[in-house]
Amino acid sequence: MKSIRSKIMTAMLGLVFGTTLAVSIIFIWYIRSTTLNTLSEAIEPLSQQTALNFDYSVSEYIRDFKELVESSSYATLLTEEEKIAASSDKFSDNDMISDFGIYSSDGELLKSSGSGCADVIEESDVVSAVERGEVTVTDIKNINNQNYFGILAPTTYNGSTEVSAAIVDCTLINEEISNSVSGSDNSVFVISDDGVIIFSSDTQSVKTNQSPIELANTDDSYAEFSDALKTALNGKSGTYTYDYNDTEYTMGYSEASYFDAIVIVAAPTSSYLSLNYTTLRIIILMITAVVVVTLLVSIIFARKISTPIVSTTKRLRALSNGDISTRVDVWYSKDELGILSNSLEETIVSLRQYINLIQVALQQISDGNLCHRMEGNFKGDFLKIKTTFNEIFESLSVTFDSINHSAEQVTSGAVQVSNSAQTLSQGATQQASAIEELSATLGGVSDQVAQNSANAKDAYKIVSDNSAAISGCNDDMSKMLEAMQLINKTSDEIASIIQVIDEISFQTNILALNAAVEAAREGSKGFGVVADEVRQLASRSAEAAKQTAALIQRSADAVDQGSQIAQQTADSLGNIVENSDEIQILVKNIANASSEQNDAIKQINTGVDQISAVVAANTATAVGSASASEELSEQSLILKNMIAKFKLSESDSESSEYDEEPQDTEDEKLTVSIDDEDDKY
Repeated sequence: MKSIRSKIMTAMLGLVFGTTLAVSIIFIWYIRSTTLNTLSEAIEPLSQQTALNFDYSVSEYIRDFKELVESSSYATLLTEEEKIAASSDKFSDNDMISDFGIYSSDGELLKSSGSGCADVIEESDVVSAVERGEVTVTDIKNINNQNYFGILAPTTYNGSTEVSAAIVDCTLINEEISNSVSGSDNSVFVISDDGVIIFSSDTQSVKTNQSPIELANTDDSYAEFSDALKTALNGKSGTYTYDYNDTEYTMGYSEASYFDAIVIVAAPTSSYLSLNYTTLRIIILMITAVVVVTLLVSIIFARKISTPIVSTTKRLRALSNGDISTRVDVWYSKDELGILSNSLEETIVSLRQYINLIQVALQQISDGNLCHRMEGNFKGDFLKIKTTFNEIFESLSVTFDSINHSAEQVTSGAVQVSNSAQTLSQGATQQASAIEELSATLGGVSDQVAQNSANAKDAYKIVSDNSAAISGCNDDMSKMLEAMQLINKTSDEIASIIQVIDEISFQTNILALNAAVEAAREGSKGFGVVADEVRQLASRSAEAAKQTAALIQRSADAVDQGSQIAQQTADSLGNIVENSDEIQILVKNIANASSEQNDAIKQINTGVDQISAVVAANTATAVGSASASEELSEQSLILKNMIAKFKLSESDSESSEYDEEPQDTEDEKLTVSIDDEDDKY
């Protein structure tokens, strides 16, 4: 754990170091920002000036060649060989113009001093120069890793147009660009409209005839350089910051007048930030000096502050371990340290007084004196201790007095309980005997009810069988009634047939009579005999039909009478069936009631057994209660004797006067002990 001295030193050092470091960082950031802003503001005009120099270098070649072609001496030359020779003589001291040529107006090469014209100049370049009617330059071409461009000057003589051409080596222009930034770390390079580097002052880091934009597709190291070139191609002029080969560059770019090119001047940022590094070294020295001085001051200041705090802390730690007798090293000053040590001293003295008073009160409780009350000057929250102790004395006194009265009541109640328990025990014994007799009686009743239940079940079975048989007879009687009704119906049909036969006999008799009359009239005896026989047969048939009809009538009357008797019998059987169903229901109800009575008797038996067990338990409990009440009476006497040892507030006047003197004596002892403690300080 860190001491307060180390914390003060750490705080002061941290504050000084942090403040100095923050100011240094802000100062360095400001210098860096200012430097970068200055560089950004200066690099764009520098690129514009470099672009002017580049344009001037190219235009110088154009001007010299234009003066030659437009001179009067050149106009008098008739052949291409003479013109080429004149051009060679004119620029013999300039190694950068390597080849000359003459073209027709349609772009045909008529004559040249070498192969440069055919390699650099295209037919479209010549046609364009003729159409424009002025000196023009071609695009830069790379031949054997060397850049060239052509100058085309159209001339018209006697109505015919021809174009004089010169091929310029770019080496001299590249040297002139390099010389424009001589003596600095700046780099100058020129890019074409498709991003290819055509001139460069630093061929080691930025090579000519390369396209960083295309290289960025396969090499991530060219990514930011490619973005910078794209930005330059999209704008006329401006500045941009990028990283290339682990170096930060700030570039300015400006558009050139020739080749649709962009001139770029790039400066490494680190070369302009050298002042920052010098300033950083100075600041580090200043921080070191300030930290050393702060360390010395903080040691002296921390020691002056920490000494009384450490002493007070040690005393507080001893106090937390229960030491209230050791003196406090008081720091005599008017600041917070002096107030802290003096307050600690006063606190320990007050705690010593409070503890002495609490010891006296606890000793009085130990001696059984509940009439004591705590006195003394308690401050602040400690006043609650005094109030609480006095409330404890009062509460204990009231509690023990209540216990004393309760003990007397318990003794009296215990005697009553004992007598009641004896009476309860005798009553429980009589109840047990009566319960046993009742249980035996219920056992007999239960057997009879069980027998009745069994008999009712048997009777229910017999009645059920009889009811089924009667139901069968009733069904047979119904079938017999249906047969009687069928016979009655058949008899009616036979009577109808007999009536028809009777009518046939009557008609036959009439016919026989008519036949006999006709036979008598005709005098035919045989026919008359036949007619008589027929009449006799008809008479016998009629007689037989009457007799049959009489028999059938008597049978029909007998059938009607039998049907009435059968109907009455069927009605009687129906009543018997209904009565049998009612009897069956009644017998079933009797059987169910007998079964339920049997179950109820069993439950009553169970309840009686439980009552018997409870009565037995009550008997045992009553005996135990009687014994416990006697023991309780003895214990209440013991409790009353124990409470009598305490001195209570409600004691008689003699006890109060007797307690007055010890109380005053204890107060005197307490006052003397407190005064002695005060004298020590």
